[in-house]
Amino acid sequence: MSSTRTAPPPAGPDEAAGCDSGGDADGDADGDADADARVVGELVAGFPFSAFHVAQWLACAGTYAACASTAAVVPWLVQSMRVELPLGPAEEGALSSCVYWGMAAGSLASGPAADTLGRRRAVCAGLGALALLQLSLGGLRSAPPVGASLVLRGLAYILAENVSKTQLAECAPAARRGLLLNLVHPMWQVGAILGTSYTFVASDYRRLALLSAIGPAAALLFVAAASVESPMWLRRARGRAAAERSLRAMGKRCGVAPLATPLFARRGWSVNGSFHTAADEVEGGARRVHAPAGAVDPADGASDPADGASDVEGARRSGDASTELRTARSSRYSCPFGAWPRAKHSRSRWADAPARSAHTSAWARPSAAAALGSQRALALAVGSVWVCLTSAALSNDFLLIRFLARTGRARLQRPLSFAQFGSKLVGGVLGAAVVDRLGRKRVLAPCFVLTAAGTWALAHAPSERALFAATVLLYSANEVLWATLMTFTCEAFATRLRARALGFCIALGRLSAAASVAVGPKLMESARGATTPFDVNALVLLLGGALSLGVLPAETSGVPLR
Repeated sequence: MSSTRTAPPPAGPDEAAGCDSGGDADGDADGDADADARVVGELVAGFPFSAFHVAQWLACAGTYAACASTAAVVPWLVQSMRVELPLGPAEEGALSSCVYWGMAAGSLASGPAADTLGRRRAVCAGLGALALLQLSLGGLRSAPPVGASLVLRGLAYILAENVSKTQLAECAPAARRGLLLNLVHPMWQVGAILGTSYTFVASDYRRLALLSAIGPAAALLFVAAASVESPMWLRRARGRAAAERSLRAMGKRCGVAPLATPLFARRGWSVNGSFHTAADEVEGGARRVHAPAGAVDPADGASDPADGASDVEGARRSGDASTELRTARSSRYSCPFGAWPRAKHSRSRWADAPARSAHTSAWARPSAAAALGSQRALALAVGSVWVCLTSAALSNDFLLIRFLARTGRARLQRPLSFAQFGSKLVGGVLGAAVVDRLGRKRVLAPCFVLTAAGTWALAHAPSERALFAATVLLYSANEVLWATLMTFTCEAFATRLRARALGFCIALGRLSAAASVAVGPKLMESARGATTPFDVNALVLLLGGALSLGVLPAETSGVPLR
């Protein structure tokens, strides 16, 4: 059946410029905004790797290191308060639990905060609040205000950490996004070592609180100076004009010279059920958009797959704007950007990146309700994997000290702690090196198996040497697993749900970890012996590996964000 759609009335000045002035207030549907987000994601994914991306990574890595330095100091703060205030055993346990309750609340609050304030402002707010709350701990004299401060501190900690990684994911090139995101996690270990070193300088909790506030304050200054706002968030929250300015600025800093023409083209129209990029015709001072006569869908195989970039260049040389057609070879979507010339001496492959239209028809894309339902199902699927990882990993950390005491190896606690730090550091670097080459899902499943093997070997180690070997295997694989799953979670969701979904999955994992930590000591006292909780954790990790293969969606490695 043949159908054509007539051109819309002449566009106003803002629309003729190809950009909106007020976000989605101009009447764009959520589907149109999502389509724009996909196009922005493709452009960001195609930027050549440059010093700009290194600066964004340093901002995120500094945030992680600053948060880790405060996390390493908190147990020492609570222990010092127990002696100086003093605190009873019940109060000390309550204060320790306040930290985790704050982290769970922060996981749920980080998404709305990032979507409301913006990625950059949310990170700055989290770091600023973290510095002030760490500083305030030194002036408190009783348990209730200390507990409230620890809850708020955990909230600010998770807010800064989660949103910082979301921001980096939305600014990173697709080719090295996994490397940048995974390489952030070794910096957490560096920050934890730095925080532990504070305890050699100061012993009372007032000086410790003062020293621990330095890291977040320094990270706040660097993030404010070096990081940029996510263009994907700018498109959804502030409109096309803000996203276009951000993209052009990023392209300039990456050494890519953009076109002078608008980035966001108007809606294409249907010809014989096929969808194409509209040609721009300037007539009588008004811009009209129409479908080229006789155009057919390249994806249907009926058209000659000629190079669209050569058509664009020929149209520019001839000066005829009405013949500037932008085509895509292998997609039902076509490029609203045209060809972006490379800057001089640039090795960018940005202009060769696959392009898709910023707008598709109502029947060419799923409805907003269907898309939201699929994203919720995805959140439950990814959340189930997070439950398996977090419940087992945090239970291992919590029960290890008790296990060493039960088996008469308490003297190995400090050497094993250093082995944990070193293994996590090496594992984080190793994961960053392989995550882009192998893909996220190919890394997740084997690391689940290796972590399960390390958990079982740790509990059944016949000698101290075997115990250290099991510790190295467990924590190196666990760090690769943790970093890669967070990278996958950042990449799998659409922009409008990315921050909220990441917070939901992490909060779900924290709640499951609280349950496993509560049940672990009882299992250790059971008739089966002290190894029982570790055997259960190994089975849970194997279940996580099976879920990562069965319920997670397609590979996200090298794919532009939506």
